[in-house]
Amino acid sequence: MDTNIYAPPQAEENKLEINFRPLASRWHRLAASIIDSIILVAVTVPIYYLSGLMDQLLDGEVSSVSFLLLSAAISIGSFILVNGYFLVRDGQTMGKKALGIQIVSMTNEPVSATTITKRYGFAIGISYIPFAGSLLSLIDTLFIFSESKRCLHDLVAGTQVVDVQKDEQQTPNLDHTVEEKTE
Repeated sequence: MDTNIYAPPQAEENKLEINFRPLASRWHRLAASIIDSIILVAVTVPIYYLSGLMDQLLDGEVSSVSFLLLSAAISIGSFILVNGYFLVRDGQTMGKKALGIQIVSMTNEPVSATTITKRYGFAIGISYIPFAGSLLSLIDTLFIFSESKRCLHDLVAGTQVVDVQKDEQQTPNLDHTVEEKTE
């Protein structure tokens, strides 16, 4: 037998690559959301006028199921039209792109279309839950004040939002190699 069972355990050396990227500030995330909202209002309001939904809204006829479904379809469709390509390609909405922040995985890798769909599907989906939607959306948003600066939709999708501008300024210092010993 070549193995001495009485010998002390030997540790294997593993090199872990840590790709550190600074998290986006809460203010940048808020500003990006405001920019996205302004852009979406600019896109959806003309569609509401052309479809006749604005007349129903102004007349107070917003309780019909057809109005709510058409309104949701226009809003979600507009969001996908404006941001879909950039989200899948870069992990950024127009607002995030303007402020230099980006959605990435927890390992700082680009996110897939499936992850983007899960992230925004959760955030948008909970807002359409009758009676509780507004409260659940508020709770989702308030999670930004946790230590990890991640909203509930980030936790569900396994994403985080990082500051790309700071990352580009510090690129040479971000990749670290750490020696880890395992037993």
